[in-house]
Amino acid sequence: MFPRSVVLLLLAAPALFARDPATWPATSPATRPAPVDVSQTMSLEQVEPIYRRELEGLWTPRNSKQVYDAHRLIEDYFDAAGAEPRRQVVRSIEATGLSPALLGRLTRIHLRWPQVEGGVYYVNEKVGPHPVRYFVGVPRSYDRVRRTPLVVMLPTFHVYETDPPPTEQQLVDIHVHWIRQRLDADPNALILIPLMNPRERWGPSLPGMASVVQPILHAAGRFNVDPSRIHLFAHSIAAASAWNIALHQPTYFASFAALAGGAGAEFQRLRVVNLWNVKPVVWHDADDPVIPVRNSRELVAILRRFRIDVDYEETKGHGHVPPAESVERAWQAMRQAARNLYPDEVRLQSNRRESMFNRADWLQVYGPIQPGGEQKAFLRTGTGPLVMNANVHTATATIDRVENAIDIRTDNVDSLRVYLNDQMVNLDRPVKLAVNGRVRFEGVVRPQIDEMLKDQLYLGRGFRYYLAAIDVVAADTRIPASQPQDPPATSPRSSP
Repeated sequence: MFPRSVVLLLLAAPALFARDPATWPATSPATRPAPVDVSQTMSLEQVEPIYRRELEGLWTPRNSKQVYDAHRLIEDYFDAAGAEPRRQVVRSIEATGLSPALLGRLTRIHLRWPQVEGGVYYVNEKVGPHPVRYFVGVPRSYDRVRRTPLVVMLPTFHVYETDPPPTEQQLVDIHVHWIRQRLDADPNALILIPLMNPRERWGPSLPGMASVVQPILHAAGRFNVDPSRIHLFAHSIAAASAWNIALHQPTYFASFAALAGGAGAEFQRLRVVNLWNVKPVVWHDADDPVIPVRNSRELVAILRRFRIDVDYEETKGHGHVPPAESVERAWQAMRQAARNLYPDEVRLQSNRRESMFNRADWLQVYGPIQPGGEQKAFLRTGTGPLVMNANVHTATATIDRVENAIDIRTDNVDSLRVYLNDQMVNLDRPVKLAVNGRVRFEGVVRPQIDEMLKDQLYLGRGFRYYLAAIDVVAADTRIPASQPQDPPATSPRSSP
């Protein structure tokens, strides 16, 4: 069972005393990812057990050396600083002659995953413009050969906003205690707690949201994280942040548990359809004196109206703090969810201008036909305001794997991109793409290693791989099958 004391800690966070966590080798913050000692690169013999698990049907011991050499080139690509060095590496990767499907799967495997012992670690690095600070608990059974689920826990804000503020040692003690208790109860998952910046909290400001998402991306470079089993767990005001993050960046999560939270802003609620492939787990008490139960009731009603699977428990007489059995029930429901990484249907509705908030799995929308002017959401805390469009744009895309066809229904969408791979369609056969009943593309789509790797710089290495892309603009013109899709109509921005 999940002890009630853990729930109380998330609310009150008294000073606890525990041994300092281990830390990664110290590196100075830089403007690019902190360097990793190349001596830690796995040898062919060390990585072969991972190949057997991840490359079934594409790898054999006979081509192992060729695969390993290509794998090292992929590492060189992500190490390279600048577009031209990356282009040179891409040419070398293409020269290997290995299938794009194999190369796509290789990108998820990091040759520098260390074999980490069980325990609690603290990470403090800088990746591009983003400070990345988080505590992570590693189960005793962790083995870099096997995929491991990742659970992200968000403490409530006043853990950090005491008077006087908590000391560094108190913060260490609190986070270590939480993680150790959770590892004892659930020894089969990595447990990650980001270190909150009190000025930004967990969002909805861009820096606040990045303080949650960037540690997830970073952790995937340190551990063999299962991208189909990444979960978000939070209570109270932090649960409102969990709602906001899942609504804006659903691609990363299999599920999230929001206990006594909510999402009341219109720019959040209009995004509920984005959770089509994410499992929300919700708890609220009818007598909650802090956050009214209607916040969760209304969201659950919207989810059910759109036929989105939601696990909702409502209790009575417990107030704002959930009983231990409800916490455990929510945790288990959250952990049981597994995400289809390449679903047959994706849905997106948004009025945000940032490209990263207009991506759902394999569908990227680049803008509305009629933005409708500017709207601003002023924030109580964090960098703001948020600037949005007055008008909403919507897209629903489905794959017919038998017909090798994609059908997209849009409203107020100017241009979009569809990402494809060998697990979604047969790339050796012509692909048909229709938008609002009109065929916009029909032909064989050519895999492009360069575009596949660029998208991983944008989305995060290894979370997905897409071998090809089709761009569609609003002009009512059918794209001939012979017309190449390179270069893309619109290039993705820097990583979220």
